[in-house]
Amino acid sequence: MNQNNPNVRLTRRPLFRASLLLLSACLLQQPTASAQPEPGSLRPVPQVALHVTPRVAPQVDPHHDLLATEGVWQADVRPNGIQMRFEKEGYAGKGVNGTSFSESEFSRLPREQPGAFTLTREAGTMEFTGKFDGNKGQGRYRFVANPTYRATMQKVVADDLNDLDQMTLFFVNAKAADAQMFNRKGYSELRKDDVIALTALHVDEAYLQSLQQSGMASLSLENVVAFKALGIDAPYIKALRDAGYTDFSAEDVIVRKASGRAPNQPRTIRPLPKTPQSKKADDR
Repeated sequence: MNQNNPNVRLTRRPLFRASLLLLSACLLQQPTASAQPEPGSLRPVPQVALHVTPRVAPQVDPHHDLLATEGVWQADVRPNGIQMRFEKEGYAGKGVNGTSFSESEFSRLPREQPGAFTLTREAGTMEFTGKFDGNKGQGRYRFVANPTYRATMQKVVADDLNDLDQMTLFFVNAKAADAQMFNRKGYSELRKDDVIALTALHVDEAYLQSLQQSGMASLSLENVVAFKALGIDAPYIKALRDAGYTDFSAEDVIVRKASGRAPNQPRTIRPLPKTPQSKKADDR
């Protein structure tokens, strides 16, 4: 390959798609990539692995159904909000962690005597009883699902939602208007977990529009989630094009960003051995 040729094609890596089905019921924190790029190549070797940690979504032990619409709560008041733990009755210490709310979302918190308070979002209302003593709080909760929200969401989400599903959507504060927007953008096969992931990552219409305008049209939901989780945006795509790369797929961009490589380094690549998957991709 001519080192002076700026029209360089980013290497494909179809198998990377399998590692990007993120957030079955979670939100994302900063992903990290564990791979060292081969000198002169845009493809990291060995395979890139994304290690994703939930930020504020319910993280339930896979061996127990620990989340319920009624149970007990514990809270820590912190400078950036109220961190709450929700536990199913009888599962003390094994509940749902890391759900953070702004104090302004609650009705008046009971600080001296036990009392009742609420937090209302589109998906429903969380009814609390208990009290706060200093920066600690505890008591009981009950989630009341909003039937109007469910009726609206059922028109755009393929899953049959139940109260527990709505409670999960409540935690991430998923808006029905956002789900409708994803439908309008061509994502007609939305699932509940898709809405959770997209909401958690703050994927909005402006972000989707900017990607389309940068030439990354018709991205799958999987790729949209991966792009946002990795911080891939329109300026990053533009930097790739400015560096001379003109023929690349969404997967190519994901691999490059996950490997930690700057978009303009290097300009040329050393071809890697063809695999059956890459040959099929090239034939297309």
